[in-house]
Amino acid sequence: MKLSTVTVEWQTDYEAALDAGRDARKPVLLFFHKDVCKGCAKMETVTLVDPTVASIINEHFIPLKLNIREAGKLAHQYHAIWTPNFRVLDVRANAIYQNVGWLPPSEFAPFLLMGLGHFYFDRKRYTEASEVFMLLPDRYPRSGYLPECRFYLAVSRYMESGDHDKLEEEWEAFYTRNPDSLWALRTRITAMD
Repeated sequence: MKLSTVTVEWQTDYEAALDAGRDARKPVLLFFHKDVCKGCAKMETVTLVDPTVASIINEHFIPLKLNIREAGKLAHQYHAIWTPNFRVLDVRANAIYQNVGWLPPSEFAPFLLMGLGHFYFDRKRYTEASEVFMLLPDRYPRSGYLPECRFYLAVSRYMESGDHDKLEEEWEAFYTRNPDSLWALRTRITAMD
């Protein structure tokens, strides 16, 4: 039995990728890499070839890959120093989410979902943001991104409904599940002196 292979077709032209993102109304996934980077090599041989990761990228992003040493002003513009370096860009080329360093597929897929959720959240598309943020706990219940995801899920639902009581309920449940998380501290505004 042959396993199907999903590959990511990386663009290498910054302006063309931004135009494609605007046309498709998708975020651009900008990948700064360099040739001698062991983390980049591992991203390319382990993480980015993972069928789930590649499918998420192909379905929801315009993938753009640039050599950090050749990118010059763009690397400086995005404050990209270390590789592998990923930036999720909105339709105006603003970096709205980022990851620096290697991640295994089980954490890179959640990173992608968080980036996509932020893309919708920043565009005030709170229903779509909530839908994306709801995927992560179901698919990746042990992810390190889970506390941040739950925080933004509660905020997205609040922005959608305007129901402050519901937000307080969700934050209380969030705090109970993730009491040691930095994101849980952000929910404890009324408890702080």
